[in-house]
Amino acid sequence: MIYPVVPSGNLPIIVTTGTRVQVARYIEVGTHAFEVQLADNWEALEEDARRVVEDQIGAITIDDHFPCPDDLAGRAVWPG
Repeated sequence: MIYPVVPSGNLPIIVTTGTRVQVARYIEVGTHAFEVQLADNWEALEEDARRVVEDQIGAITIDDHFPCPDDLAGRAVWPG
């Protein structure tokens, strides 16, 4: 799980929400204000992201943000 006081801009993460597991990143939208931006191809990466999170915590039972390994983040296609 990731609990930064202020996240790093463009920090790749994995977001679990309900049954979805999405590769995303934090983007800075203002001074110390961040939003989560999903990768354009998060659906194609979902099963690999699910395995990463399950390897970290076992069964996914919570909505949270998790570290995203560099190899998975490198396959993400970001908007814009």
